[in-house]
Amino acid sequence: MRTIIKYLLFISALSPLNSIQAQWYQVNSGTSHDIADMYFLTDLNGYAVGTTCIMKTSDGGENWNLLIQDTSLVYDLSIVTNSDSVFCFGQDNWGTMYKWTIPHNSNTCTKTKINYLPLDPVWFDNDIWFVNNGLSKYNNGNPLPVLPGVDNFYVKNACISASTATHIFTSYDAGLNWQSKQFSASSLTSAPYQSHFNGGDTLLAVTNYPTVVHYSFDGGLSWNFVHTTDGLYFNIIDARYFIALNFFSPNTKIYKTINTGQSFTYDSVANPVSKCYFQSEKNGFVYGKNGVIYKTSSGGGLSNTVVTTDLRNKISISPNPAKESIKIELKEGIVIKKIMLYDIQGKLVKEFNAAEKLLKINDLPPGQCFLYFETNKGTLKEKLIIE
Repeated sequence: MRTIIKYLLFISALSPLNSIQAQWYQVNSGTSHDIADMYFLTDLNGYAVGTTCIMKTSDGGENWNLLIQDTSLVYDLSIVTNSDSVFCFGQDNWGTMYKWTIPHNSNTCTKTKINYLPLDPVWFDNDIWFVNNGLSKYNNGNPLPVLPGVDNFYVKNACISASTATHIFTSYDAGLNWQSKQFSASSLTSAPYQSHFNGGDTLLAVTNYPTVVHYSFDGGLSWNFVHTTDGLYFNIIDARYFIALNFFSPNTKIYKTINTGQSFTYDSVANPVSKCYFQSEKNGFVYGKNGVIYKTSSGGGLSNTVVTTDLRNKISISPNPAKESIKIELKEGIVIKKIMLYDIQGKLVKEFNAAEKLLKINDLPPGQCFLYFETNKGTLKEKLIIE
């Protein structure tokens, strides 16, 4: 599933996050109509669709301007763009389905009737991928089924994932071949389902009603799960870091977790929001009725904790595999704040002194585990084998 959205605690156990600097601020949407979907082409240039309107921004979402107005834009609205044009899909009050095509740098629009309704479209591998009775993509203007039986999908690092109530499916080759992993034996859940996979050993699958986060750190060989508040819909920034909104009962709380949904904090905004879109790990938006759009430039307060690719080149551990101890080496001013060791079920096994550069592990049982480093530049997860 694209990052929209679209995370063992009940809502009464959630506590508010009191931050000195607000993580979210309201931007000028230029409309009072409900916002339904959003998609960015670059860091600065993006589009949004709402009831009766399509809007554009050229300054990273700080200000939005009306591009097209059409009373047929009413239900099941979605938007996507490639380097040439922006495409919008939806239906009117009478159930007639349409596709709007707007070339970039133009206010002209081509509106055509269609006999299917793409949901959650993503531009990937030179095609528009979307949900329509399963995962599909365009083929000469018509839906070409790719993976039946799923109602959501996620694309990251050229990898695709999708899930049902019991299985997660992953592909490295644009959907030509799929691998299937079963994360649950029970199908007594309902859609929407969500998944997360970026080509590594970590897999996430989320089911709704009840809302359960299933996660694996060993490529799906073993799974653990966390029950959370029903109705939350997640924007999964990283394997442990989520932003969540109450999809079915919009309110003013923006939930977030740094431990795969085992506990949450939340930020509050002035107006109810129901949907979320992140164009990067830092820049994201939440939006809802009456033209309300809030923006974050800090990943909703999580961007300082999310791992960056460069961090893997600045922290090294050796030897690996190890028996007695491991040595930590740092580069370029990295400051470690926490070092934690987790087993493959995601349970905390040991927390080390952050100042230590030689970590003793001779008191730990052999097997595969994961070291998490929290630093001034983000976090890093490294697989460790204890012999």
